[in-house]
Amino acid sequence: MKKIACLLFLPTLCFVNDVNAQEGNKSYRSAVKLNIVALADDISFPTIRLALERAVSQRIALSGELGYQLYSIDGYLADPEFVKESGIKANVELRRYARRSRSGNIYPPLAGFYTGLNFLYAQNRRNLTAHYYKKDDHLEFTDRFYARKTITGLSFVLGYQLAIRYPASLKPGITKQSRHILFDFYGSLGPAYRNNKNYNRNYHTASDSLLRSRHVNLSDATVKSYLEENSRVIIRPALGIRLGYRL
Repeated sequence: MKKIACLLFLPTLCFVNDVNAQEGNKSYRSAVKLNIVALADDISFPTIRLALERAVSQRIALSGELGYQLYSIDGYLADPEFVKESGIKANVELRRYARRSRSGNIYPPLAGFYTGLNFLYAQNRRNLTAHYYKKDDHLEFTDRFYARKTITGLSFVLGYQLAIRYPASLKPGITKQSRHILFDFYGSLGPAYRNNKNYNRNYHTASDSLLRSRHVNLSDATVKSYLEENSRVIIRPALGIRLGYRL
């Protein structure tokens, strides 16, 4: 798993030059970024994800992102036979930035609207709890199990990257654009191949029904997605924000 992630991230590293050589270059062509949304992603699993982007030309850039699960939102179950939760995500993205803004201003490298193609690989193990009842006698049960999921996908990406502005004077309305700090807002959509495997599970789809919460919530949706023990193609949407530093 780690070897696959390294292979996905390696092409981006090849484009990185010595950072010291870029001091004084106002068209900063590299950036490191932290994925803020991924830190508390309960839909799949939370990861510490760092991205590295490098401008290949004035409008084309290559980005690689690697994330590792350092903690669990759900925590560990008491039963010692359950696994330690872990996960890894990696992606490589090819971007093309727009040349001009709507006002006619020419964007510098690594700034403005962009479109791209993203190749993703993710794998994780997770402890879960399912509350269900028997269809024939309506007896209620609690099932604690763990699951392993892998996802490989290709997505179309649309985003906007900009340097932040901050107050430059005590007078209102006077701001200055940062030369280094930036935000990367993005959304993506595309097909992905998902493979689910469950272990130590007592719930059976044919004879049992899940108990639903009174209100729709992410926990029910998450458990249901892991209970779908199969291999199939799904459509995978994603939204995110990265906080970056231009080099």
